[in-house]
Amino acid sequence: HLNAEIGTLFSRICCRQPRALQLCSKILQRAVRLTENADNICALGQVACMEGSLDMAIQMFRKGKC
Repeated sequence: HLNAEIGTLFSRICCRQPRALQLCSKILQRAVRLTENADNICALGQVACMEGSLDMAIQMFRKGKC
């Protein structure tokens, strides 16, 4: 749960900086592995969208029913 909160907050602060988004994505991927819930999956989808990984974002949004 903490990984998801940190990842979501960090993604909103970093303003699409590539390195920051990479770190955020890794944190959220860990959160999804630990607790696969809709909030974590949707947050990962948002980060993927900011990174320009639209296919992954769509996949996460569908999986999380966002």
